[in-house]
Amino acid sequence: MRKAFRSSMPRFLHKMKGSIAFSRCISTIYALDFAIFGYKNKDIGCNKLPGAKDMSKVTTTHHAPEFKHVSEMEWEMGRFKNKTKFLFHPTPERPTEPNAGILNYEPGASFPLHKHDFAQVWYILEGEFQFGDKVYKPGTFAFMQDPHFEYEMKTETGGKIVFLQYPGPTTGARPIYAGRMNLKADEVKTYTTADLER
Repeated sequence: MRKAFRSSMPRFLHKMKGSIAFSRCISTIYALDFAIFGYKNKDIGCNKLPGAKDMSKVTTTHHAPEFKHVSEMEWEMGRFKNKTKFLFHPTPERPTEPNAGILNYEPGASFPLHKHDFAQVWYILEGEFQFGDKVYKPGTFAFMQDPHFEYEMKTETGGKIVFLQYPGPTTGARPIYAGRMNLKADEVKTYTTADLER
């Protein structure tokens, strides 16, 4: 591993070989691997890096990843008459779980200027969306720190956006799922001013 690493080193490192600067540079690379990824010495081919982490018990002390496919869930309705699939969402048993899933907007859909105390990240999968006076297309990420407002939105094309709403690191406010993102078609009502305040 070490031989392979050195053979692929940039030229400026080859010129430094044997120097104190070279040793420090290599040690820094190994230290960063350890600090970021928790690699053991044997994992990175280094015999001299002290304090390598033992990851053998991590499966008993940390939560395992959870995986869900969008096909595992039926479409529901959101408060702005958009279709929703929040595969992960807060529950009484897991109140800090994020709202994570896809919102599907029909052509001509819109929502008004409103605000939230939680934080969120969006990713546009399909369609074009106008927020305020700018239009955003597929491949666009949006980050909204807590607390934040959302511009009035309009879409002529319709489209899909990946939503990730999570408790605000600053406010501690949690995203809302029940009664907002999991409605049936006949439960969707005209929103009120109070609905735009949270």
